[in-house]
Amino acid sequence: MKPLIGVSSCLLGNLVRYDGRLKAEPRLREIFCDNVEWLPICPEVELGLSTPREKIILLYDLDHPSLQTLETQIDLTQQMQSWIDTKIRQLQKLPLKGFIFKSKSPSCGIQNVEFFSSRGAEPQRIGTGLFAKAFIETFPHLPYLQESDLDDPALVKSFLAQVQS
Repeated sequence: MKPLIGVSSCLLGNLVRYDGRLKAEPRLREIFCDNVEWLPICPEVELGLSTPREKIILLYDLDHPSLQTLETQIDLTQQMQSWIDTKIRQLQKLPLKGFIFKSKSPSCGIQNVEFFSSRGAEPQRIGTGLFAKAFIETFPHLPYLQESDLDDPALVKSFLAQVQS
């Protein structure tokens, strides 16, 4: 049985990005070939947002950030948190072995995600995306990477060893 790996859907080449562009990560197929089963997840699309869509941003505070649309300033925080709670409960029922996240995403980034102190301020790359944070807190023993980590052979080797055990 192939290990089940969660993955940010855009990395598989699915048209889910806010700008409507492809963001496939070819190294996923090179590294994993057909040796894993992918579970693609896009929090924004699964929340019901369209593709393309207005960009969303995270506003401080780091412990309780606000997720808002950039131009129309619609607060999506409660909707996203509700979706996250439901999704995490679903994932807990699956034999998930790990996750590969999209870096810099306000939902899926695991480090250096842009947070804004206010709409006019320069972004600070200081946090973790909302879904990624909840995932890591819920599954502290599961390995995870972001796509930029695929450049590091040692990280990839460690990830592969953990998901295949």
